[in-house]
Amino acid sequence: MMTPRRERPERRRKKRIQLTRAIIARYGATGAVLLDITDAGARIEHFSRLDLGKRARFRFDWNTRVIEVDAQVVSCRVHRFSHGDKGATVYQSGLSFTEFVGDAATALKDMVATYVARSLAEQVANARGIGPVTERNMPVFRSGVVAATGLAEDQEKLRRLIPDAEIVLDRGYIRCRFVSHGRWEKKWSRDSDQPEDGFTVPATESPEHIDQLCETYQRATQDDRRLIQLMARLSIDNPAVTPEPVN
Repeated sequence: MMTPRRERPERRRKKRIQLTRAIIARYGATGAVLLDITDAGARIEHFSRLDLGKRARFRFDWNTRVIEVDAQVVSCRVHRFSHGDKGATVYQSGLSFTEFVGDAATALKDMVATYVARSLAEQVANARGIGPVTERNMPVFRSGVVAATGLAEDQEKLRRLIPDAEIVLDRGYIRCRFVSHGRWEKKWSRDSDQPEDGFTVPATESPEHIDQLCETYQRATQDDRRLIQLMARLSIDNPAVTPEPVN
């Protein structure tokens, strides 16, 4: 069932939510990395130029749910040039959702609310040097500031929980190289460069998540492996974005 986009509030009033973990998506036949989203639009990175005004189906998996919408390209620009003979130009595009498939509108609302809560919790955890922890153990969740309906109205409690400055911890990187026959070489490094036969992520990534990325990379197509490397590079360039494996 398709839900017309016009029933949604105006896109310009929406504040984009930067994902705590980038997600591999598809826009038509183009593989992409989903960077941020609202329930009215999204921003993606990809390797081929998209024409302004182009309309296609946008699809990605989130929290065991498949979210599909029809979307129109409203902006497309060169974001950066990759170096080396095997490098590729990376484009960044803005999408405006035009129609929703099934319960996509509800799913997007749930997704945005979840990422708002998670982002706040991770800010508290990172600033206090806690590192990766489960949401239920984060101070902002334990104190009841984040509820099922969103942020609590007690702004004074909110200010007490969130520090004024972020503490930056340099823990290096984990370089994962796919050797052969399901065997991986994983080494700690101070070098953030991406290997040709694997990926490099911040050392703060949990071992479980790194294992999931290795499994995903191993069974992925060559194009999807390039997307995984792109997501890994994003996790280093912008610590707020870390890779989300493909299901």
